[in-house]
Amino acid sequence: MPQIGIAARAVSSSVTVGSPRRSDVPAVRYTAANLPAAFDAVADVEIPRKVWSAWIPRFEARQIIRPLRDDERAALEARKASLAPALAPYAGGADAYRGAAALGAMFDGFRSMRVRGENAMGRLDTAMRVLKYFPAWAVEEACASIQRDGYQVHDREKVARTERHWPPSDPEIADVVRLVVKTRDAALASATALLSASVES
Repeated sequence: MPQIGIAARAVSSSVTVGSPRRSDVPAVRYTAANLPAAFDAVADVEIPRKVWSAWIPRFEARQIIRPLRDDERAALEARKASLAPALAPYAGGADAYRGAAALGAMFDGFRSMRVRGENAMGRLDTAMRVLKYFPAWAVEEACASIQRDGYQVHDREKVARTERHWPPSDPEIADVVRLVVKTRDAALASATALLSASVES
């Protein structure tokens, strides 16, 4: 896709207006090299195991069995502070270009879908709008994974298989991105919930 650079820049400009705005938009450029750890034994396992109540209510928030100690609260706050900006959706500009460029390179790997000009821009634009709630690094990792390993699809009998010939749909790309962020997303949700949890009576 020789025109992917032009298309990616045009698409990154068009999706900037529609991108979500959050106070935790990252001030640093996150890549695989500087991401917070996907797993923290203390904050993700040890503390939750010690303080969560065994009772998991159906509708109300889960409670903890005792107040958090100062060191536990500090560990959870540090974990949340490291994960939140890394998982923030791309804010447009350079981040949007990174996502569009990764998508373009991924699509170009499928010979059945080598498009140019307006068709390339339209394909990237729709994909970027679907992916605008994800961080740029996750879109890059997902696209690299699809290029390298293909992606999972299900046949009519709901049997999973790996697809490497036909390009993925936008929802299928989003599924791969969700897998990329899944562990860190869960860790952020856990830390956030514990910090706001009330003590059971």
